[in-house]
Amino acid sequence: MKKLFITHRKDGLLPLLVVLLFSSCVSDSPGGELVEIDLTKNYPEKQIDLREIADISYIRFNPGGEDEYLFRGSPGYASGNIIIMVDFRAGTFYFFTPDGTPVSTFNRLGQGPEEYLYIHGGIAYDEKKDELFVGQRNHIKVYSSNGEYKRTLALPEDALIQRMLHFDDESLLIQDDGEEIRRTAAKRLELTGQDFSAFASKAGDGYTQRFLLISKTDGKLIEYIPVPEDYNLMLGEVVEMGDIRNFLPVRAQRVLPYKEGVLLCNQETDTVFYYDKNRNLAPVWVQHPSAGATTPNLCMNVFVENSDWQFFEKTIVKMNPDMPPPYITTPLMRDKKSGAVYTQKIIWDDYKGKEIHIASRMIPQTPGAKMAILELPLFQLQDAYDEGRLSGELKELVASMDEEENELYLLLRFK
Repeated sequence: MKKLFITHRKDGLLPLLVVLLFSSCVSDSPGGELVEIDLTKNYPEKQIDLREIADISYIRFNPGGEDEYLFRGSPGYASGNIIIMVDFRAGTFYFFTPDGTPVSTFNRLGQGPEEYLYIHGGIAYDEKKDELFVGQRNHIKVYSSNGEYKRTLALPEDALIQRMLHFDDESLLIQDDGEEIRRTAAKRLELTGQDFSAFASKAGDGYTQRFLLISKTDGKLIEYIPVPEDYNLMLGEVVEMGDIRNFLPVRAQRVLPYKEGVLLCNQETDTVFYYDKNRNLAPVWVQHPSAGATTPNLCMNVFVENSDWQFFEKTIVKMNPDMPPPYITTPLMRDKKSGAVYTQKIIWDDYKGKEIHIASRMIPQTPGAKMAILELPLFQLQDAYDEGRLSGELKELVASMDEEENELYLLLRFK
């Protein structure tokens, strides 16, 4: 592992500076240096056609003869061979081919030793071994795509998994927020008057860093990934809900597959890192000014890219009067060759008037983050059809659909 040296300005006005010994930075910037993004600027709008960004197809998930594949869920995994849709509330998994043909489905919701009570920490899928990892608060159940129970990975009692993904043949990459909850419980009490300590782990009982690798075989810790953290900065606001005051944190996209590894980001410390298959950690992007030096706070998530562009969002930590979303976000994109940054204006001829913003939240777990899936609610499509705003294949599909089937989905394969 390369040695990582971290320095901070005492006044907190500069973003995080990271120096890697024996290695140059990994970057797609024109000069090969760390990419810097100024979030205080108002970037000009640039119009681009969706088909210039990605190859487009539509997924009409076949509900099956007995409607056993009729669902309301979210994409959990996508590749050129399989798409997994997840009904988190019902606890059901649906496996389809990319053209929407059903493959398998299962639900092991329950209280038995081979069942899961809920899906708390997301999922990860090892396509090669056909192993689906289902995250609980402090353990992981492993199943085949047919629902066959394989094993349970026991984790520390006070672990709190928020996300995980397949990293390599031997390991899962885990995002655990137990330490953050423990450290910020007192701050939340100060801000809201509500005691969150019951949900916080005791010092030393859980994982001590947010990002780590664990064994797929038995769940044992392999190593921590030393991404800098700052628990003193809380990106969010206190909101009034009648007589209740609550702290509403920014929705942070901290983890995303990228190239042969993964992007990792703690928004509070300003820097996006690339962690490769050889377990080398390098900074690739940094925002300035620092998130903690702006009022209101400004921050960004990890980015997604195609051959020409990198797409990301700027979040202004200020309540959005037109919720949802709760905070104001601006979709941005960066030209990888020139380094110029623009506000996204993505047009789509098949669906006039529909705004498409490419961002990391559109990406299910997919190798290299090369695919995105977007739900197209049928009632909205039917309104657009009646108004004459649909054309081509999309128009033909909507004309043939009825209310007794799954929603239509847009599948993007980035060029």
